[in-house]
Amino acid sequence: MFCEVGDSLGNLVHSDVAVLTIDSCLPPEADFTWDWNHLELCFTNTSKRAETVIWIFGDGTTNDDKVDSICHTYPEKQAYLVRLYAYNQYDEDVVTKIIDLLSVGENVLGDTKVYPNPTESMVYLASQNPLRQIVIRDMPGREVLTVSASGNRSAIQVSHLPSGVYSLQWMDERGSYVQKLIVC
Repeated sequence: MFCEVGDSLGNLVHSDVAVLTIDSCLPPEADFTWDWNHLELCFTNTSKRAETVIWIFGDGTTNDDKVDSICHTYPEKQAYLVRLYAYNQYDEDVVTKIIDLLSVGENVLGDTKVYPNPTESMVYLASQNPLRQIVIRDMPGREVLTVSASGNRSAIQVSHLPSGVYSLQWMDERGSYVQKLIVC
C-alpha cells in the first residue's frame, strides 16, 4: 500500500509514509481579563487563536501595538465600554465589556457588602442586618428578578441576565438601598 501525494505544480510523489498537517481554519474568539488600581487598569488578552489584537479603551484612546497585556490610565472614575478586536487569517471577533470604575471590587452601602461588581454569574450580599427582599431592575426600571431573603447573606445567580447595567435594590429591617450592578 502506498500514498500518492501531489504538489501545487502537479508533480506526484509515491510513498508508503505520509504526514498530514491539518489547519483548523477556525476564527479567533476574543476575550480579556482585567485588574485595577484606582484609575489604572491592566488588561490581559485571553483570546483563542488570535494573531493580532487591537484595544479600544472606551475613553477615546486605542492601542494597536498588537500587545497581549497593557495598562491604561483613565481620566476619571466612570463607566467605560472596553473592546478587544481579535484577528487571525480566517476572521475577526470582538468582545465588549463594561468597566465601571465607580463600582469595581466590593461595595458597602448601609451595613451591606455587595460583591463582585461587575459580575458574570453570581452577586453576593453580606449584611449586618437580616435581608428581606432583593430586586434587580433593568435600566428602564422593569423588574427582572426578585428574591425573598432571610438571614444576613444572599447569593443571587445573574448569569441568565443579558450583559448590561442594572439596579440592585435590597431591603432589610433598617430600610431600602439601591446600587448599580453590572453584569458582564
